Amino acid sequence: MNEITKRLMLPSLGDFIFVIVFLFLVRMLPHMLFSDGGTGWHLATGRFIAETGQIPYHDFMSYTFPNQPWITQYWLADVLMYAVQHSLGYNGLAVAFAACFASFFLLLYHQCRKEGAGALLVFVMVMLGAVVSTIQFLARPIVATWLMVGVFAFILENFQNNKLSTKYLLLSLFVCSTLWSNCHSGYIIGVTQIIIYAVYNLVPALTHSDAASRDESWRKSLIFGSASILSIIAATLNPYGFALHGNIFHILGNKAIIDSVEEFMSPAFHGGIQPTSLELLLGATIAAPMISTIRTSLPRALTVIAFIHLTLYAIRNAPLLVFIACPFIAHHCSQTRLTEVIGPPSQQVPRMRRVLDSFLERCKRMDCQEILNGYHLLPAIFVISFLIISANGGNGFGQQILDCGYGDQRYPVKTLASVGKLGLKPEEGFNQVNWGGYIFYETRMPIYIDDRANFFEDFYYRYGQIISLYPGWQDVLKADGINWVLYPKNSDFSNALKHDSQWRIADEDYAAYLFVRITPVTKTHSWPSRSIPGPSGPH
Repeated sequence: MNEITKRLMLPSLGDFIFVIVFLFLVRMLPHMLFSDGGTGWHLATGRFIAETGQIPYHDFMSYTFPNQPWITQYWLADVLMYAVQHSLGYNGLAVAFAACFASFFLLLYHQCRKEGAGALLVFVMVMLGAVVSTIQFLARPIVATWLMVGVFAFILENFQNNKLSTKYLLLSLFVCSTLWSNCHSGYIIGVTQIIIYAVYNLVPALTHSDAASRDESWRKSLIFGSASILSIIAATLNPYGFALHGNIFHILGNKAIIDSVEEFMSPAFHGGIQPTSLELLLGATIAAPMISTIRTSLPRALTVIAFIHLTLYAIRNAPLLVFIACPFIAHHCSQTRLTEVIGPPSQQVPRMRRVLDSFLERCKRMDCQEILNGYHLLPAIFVISFLIISANGGNGFGQQILDCGYGDQRYPVKTLASVGKLGLKPEEGFNQVNWGGYIFYETRMPIYIDDRANFFEDFYYRYGQIISLYPGWQDVLKADGINWVLYPKNSDFSNALKHDSQWRIADEDYAAYLFVRITPVTKTHSWPSRSIPGPSGPH
């Protein structure tokens, strides 16, 4: 084995980023990926498609709105998630998602290195981005949007810089848009990215005095405009057709959904490692062009500004900003005015100069070494090893190594089993909203509600009236025919039921109380049909 081959097999700083993120998700916080109840209904949807061979057009999970029109723009990702979970269990699903997230940051590291920034700077910046992204470290189809936002940014910027052909641009965006729209609703962001480049080229096409430059801008503007239309057409290649687009805009235009769902809210900069990291990232994004000798690409800058707006509008978009801002920062940090900022050697303290020179020399050697570390054997070894462990029930080397999934500290693992043992009727139950998907996937028992905000919409108000103990909440439970309740222990609602003589605690575990009504009641209220736009598919 020659020296170059040996160096290729050595891990890079990017490989260590992969390992840190990967182990953080599967070992340090093994239940973090499943902290969102939506994973359950995504898996349930994938199971439905796998068992029936049909895409769902109507709700099959709730007893409150059975068979009402429902669009799931995640069906392809749901099928893939279910296939992994069905084959390798929750441990395997956790390993798959952890590998995806870790791979994104490894790819981000290499993208930033290609922009010309030093290895140490990029390492710190990408790790900062990983901390910002922890808010979306969840086993959900949003990983598709993470990937596609980065892919679109790479393709568009390379075409703008004449590094890609028109044919490659249109073909790659068409394929990516088709896959994206069948995995996640974020495909709208991709169309917006293209439009930014189209508008940027349109302005000089209308105002430039040089004919050749004007014609070139016209050409690119038309190509980007055509690409945006093509992407919309590609996104229509889904089971729901144009109804998918209508559903997306219906969600975005529904203020009740936007205002009530936590991940759609603006970030709160009141301390904490994640908000602080986001502040540092925003500061670096603003400062990088100021200290750089490189001229800022206007469409790229507009894209960064657009994603800063999206992040400040809804915290769920923070990881997308990471994948746009980090390469932008790295590009500008590849050539800086630091010498001008700290002054020429004659104006510097000699000791400080020696320290700075030594540090820069070490960074230079590290950068040279990084060029030869290209096989990424360390990430491959980790993923393969943990997949084997997952297939073995999480066991390895005679001990339990993996224990990922729905932890009994957050989910009603024991009390949920008691619902069946006590013979309680599913259509008489009330559940916490974030547990709905988990309950249905584990038991196939119809639920009262889950966190599909785009489906339940105004029904959240009724749910909120009950758990917030608004005047008349007991009457709402009676009208809905609720005879048992599964709800978190540390809540005002559970405390109210504990002190209500009409209810008794039938069972409890670390996470929940199972309340049963002493004298059963009969449902007297009927819920209205859904008014959301939907496809006319089969039941």
